[in-house]
Amino acid sequence: DALAESVRCDGPAGSAPGAASSASPILSQEPGEGDREPFAPFPDTFMTLQKLLTGIHPNFVTGRLETEVASLTMDSRRAVPGSVFFAVPGSRTDGNRFIREAVDKGAVAVMSELKPPPAPLALFSPGERERTICWVQVDSVLGVMGRAASNFYGDPSAALKLVGITGTNGKTTTSYFLETIFSRAGGVPGVVGTVSHRLRHRTLEAAEHTTRFSLALCR
Repeated sequence: DALAESVRCDGPAGSAPGAASSASPILSQEPGEGDREPFAPFPDTFMTLQKLLTGIHPNFVTGRLETEVASLTMDSRRAVPGSVFFAVPGSRTDGNRFIREAVDKGAVAVMSELKPPPAPLALFSPGERERTICWVQVDSVLGVMGRAASNFYGDPSAALKLVGITGTNGKTTTSYFLETIFSRAGGVPGVVGTVSHRLRHRTLEAAEHTTRFSLALCR
């Protein structure tokens, strides 16, 4: 697997925008710990599903594009009213198995590589049988999740100078070198690394994953 470290330095706006599962859904059980997201969504961020899909080209969409979106999540346990749930297929489990749990917790839209369930199994909002959940079918959920996160959180990487460090050995050491260089040059470096996440040379938290998912990075 490719390993990566990202060094972020505040400065003038720079560059960086933001195997389909064959099993059919909609069961409810706990995903693995490695699939959990570390942060809760911002409660004051809202936009329509149509605006969220800017730059994304779905294969199929059902439901109202004017639906208001309040948060993004790939962990059904963290779904709240207004969430878009990203049903990410994984090596240990399939996010499509947790769609019902996300909907029961208030998710208003699902982004999946699968087609929506047929009419008898159609998903409805709890207590609102007349309103079905929006379903967005895409070729790759992971492939569009970054663009959706960038749209939702206001393209945060546009205000940063970004440096990616890849390789087998030496990534962390190189990130420390760059962090010091940027700091001495008057920048405010932040590091999202494989060991820890730092800002101004201060460790904020230990790293849970080699590379964070886009929902957490943009948030």
